[in-house]
Amino acid sequence: MMPPIPPAKRRNVALGILRLAQGRADGLAQFDATPQAVLSALAPLAAMMIVSLSLALITHAPAALRSYLLAGAVGLLSQLVLSFEVARRWGRAMEWYRFAAAFCWCQWAAPVAMLGLILVMSVLLAAGVSEDAAAMTGLLGLLGYGLWLHWFLAWRGLALTRWRALALVLVVNAATLVLINAPEWAAGAS
Repeated sequence: MMPPIPPAKRRNVALGILRLAQGRADGLAQFDATPQAVLSALAPLAAMMIVSLSLALITHAPAALRSYLLAGAVGLLSQLVLSFEVARRWGRAMEWYRFAAAFCWCQWAAPVAMLGLILVMSVLLAAGVSEDAAAMTGLLGLLGYGLWLHWFLAWRGLALTRWRALALVLVVNAATLVLINAPEWAAGAS
């Protein structure tokens, strides 16, 4: 007779996202380090992308919107693939699963961060700052926060030095930009 299997530790994804979004590494404990955890984290993002693209196709949305949606899918998937390759080369392949699960789930922190930035932009507009300057502040704030969160997840989730985590974020994001823009660049060259 086999001994009973102990119950799995209860994880709270929302708590993990909240903790990580605030720069608290203990949020990583809310994510499993398994391939299934990565797929479970990727599933809602993939579903949203599929539904959005389907709606864009059904409603005959402009080609630019369809391209934007496809670029989002390429961006997310390429960041996962490229970060795995870097983690594998640095001997962090096993840590990558928890990092990737947290990375996918933490994509949901961006809309919340955007709400805070909208508040900041509203205050700037009320103070007389131009709409363009307020919008640029919001855009740069969201970009900065996203890069910081990616760096934090790489640093703590992959147990890298701060500089290696920075290198991973820069390499992965630069390569992702190339992959997203390559079709446009190729079309412009011909």
